[in-house]
Amino acid sequence: MQKGNFYSKVYTDVSFEASRTKAIDSIYYYIAKETSSIINRTDFNIVAVSLKDNNLIDFDNKDIANIKEYKKDDNFYVEIKVKDSSVYNRTIEILQRLKKEGSVEDKFFRANASIQMPDSGNLSAYTKQMLTQNALKRAYESLFRVLRSNDIDVNRAVKLTNEAYILEESYSSNEYNVVVETTLE
Repeated sequence: MQKGNFYSKVYTDVSFEASRTKAIDSIYYYIAKETSSIINRTDFNIVAVSLKDNNLIDFDNKDIANIKEYKKDDNFYVEIKVKDSSVYNRTIEILQRLKKEGSVEDKFFRANASIQMPDSGNLSAYTKQMLTQNALKRAYESLFRVLRSNDIDVNRAVKLTNEAYILEESYSSNEYNVVVETTLE
């Protein structure tokens, strides 16, 4: 990972473009899976999308990415070899902006909470709403504690917590996760 060497070989029966997109996504997913534990995140898909949105790797630069396309048995194959030693450090920079807890750039403060949901197909809308509200309440309480642990006085911490907004929400088959953020002015 730290050397910046990545490889992906993918095929689809659709087109070279579809195969290329799938190969690029698999590289981003691998990077996310290997590095997201640095900021205590397990939602690799969200981290991978963020890395991709930040154009972590310049796949159009032939000095960085070697892309080979060929057709075999009515399938479109794409092989991508990446060599970019700066990927790891840039990944760390992007991950810091995705941090769920604590101070980000000494200006933003974040906290998160998640809640396990039993087989959500069997839950009523009211029960789901109560569970998500409980997680949101815990995220705001956690944010208040983060602010206080950063030596922000009680009244200001209360004000900042009240001004906090939901930065990110994610649902999986059995979990709801929410991240709240406030800005120190």
